[in-house]
Amino acid sequence: MESILDIQQAEKSNSHKSTLNAGIPLTASENLIDEDKGLESRIGRYGLASMGNIVLFFGISFLAQYLMNKGQPLISAIIGYSAALGYFYWLSF
Repeated sequence: MESILDIQQAEKSNSHKSTLNAGIPLTASENLIDEDKGLESRIGRYGLASMGNIVLFFGISFLAQYLMNKGQPLISAIIGYSAALGYFYWLSF
């Protein structure tokens, strides 16, 4: 494969950092910085975080309801209240 790509011996002995950036032009790092401003990046940062909170809420709700239906109202209440308190405690930081 090296002979097909015509890779020289000096290029093989470069540091690990240069091998990670092999084939990537120097302006690619500038493009990565500009990419952080894109729509997909904002959706990934804020949209998926909000979606995760919603999924966590439904998961806790279904777990509490399941335990309530199984005849464990005390455990259901403990899990529900501790999840709510933990979430509010996490938000305070």
